[in-house]
Amino acid sequence: MFALMVAQKDLPYSLPPSTTVASMAIVEERKISADQLKLKSNMEMEQKREEHEISMAVRQEEHILNMKIKKEKDLPYSLGGIASEAFPDMFIYSKIAKEFSCSRK
Repeated sequence: MFALMVAQKDLPYSLPPSTTVASMAIVEERKISADQLKLKSNMEMEQKREEHEISMAVRQEEHILNMKIKKEKDLPYSLGGIASEAFPDMFIYSKIAKEFSCSRK
């Protein structure tokens, strides 16, 4: 508003009051529009941050689960290992051998 008043002083003529009011209204609308854009941007950033946090938490849980599965697969006492140690020639070509070779649950 002050800038508008200074601008009027610099002019050799004064602006009509309706032009001044209209100019002030346009400036106010632009301020409101800028504030709305800032608010929208902040809300979008907050939403993206929350989505990222959820995504990272899911990835961490998946990693922990995968590590547990890997740890169980590496155990020496899986059923397939016991069966093939006790009876090395019993399940050579059988599909059952593949089922028994999976880790215990």
